[in-house]
Amino acid sequence: MKSSIRFSLFAMAVFVWTGLFPAASSAQNWVEMMQDPNVNFYEVQRSFNEYWQGKDLATAKGWKQFKRWEYFMEPRVYPTGKRPDPDQTAKAFISYRNTSRFSSDITGANWTALGPLVLADDQLQPRHRARQLRCG
Repeated sequence: MKSSIRFSLFAMAVFVWTGLFPAASSAQNWVEMMQDPNVNFYEVQRSFNEYWQGKDLATAKGWKQFKRWEYFMEPRVYPTGKRPDPDQTAKAFISYRNTSRFSSDITGANWTALGPLVLADDQLQPRHRARQLRCG
C-alpha cells in the first residue's frame, strides 16, 4: 500500500516536472537570447515584446530587468542590431599598450613632486568654525 502511494506521488512529480519545466523555459526564450552576445539585439527585443504582449506588467517578473538591459544596450548596438564584443575595449587597450611607447614612457619617467609638501597649521584647522564677535 505504501509503495503504491509513493510510486503514484513519484509519477505525479515526474509528470509535473516534465510537463511544466520545458514550457516555462521555452516561454521565456528572450532571457536566453538576452544573455547570448551573438544574438541580434532587435531579435531579443521582438521576442520579449511577443512574450509580454497582452500580459499584466504589474505582476511581471523580469520585465524591469529587461528594460534596464534594453536601455543600456540600445545606444551601444550597431544599426544592424549586432551587439559589440564585451571585451572590445580591453582588447584595444592591450593592443595599444603593446604596440606603442606607452609602457616605456611611464616606467622610464623621472617624476618629482612640486609642492606644497607641508601644510601650515592654519590650513589644518576647520574653516567652518564660528568666530566670536565682540561689540562694544
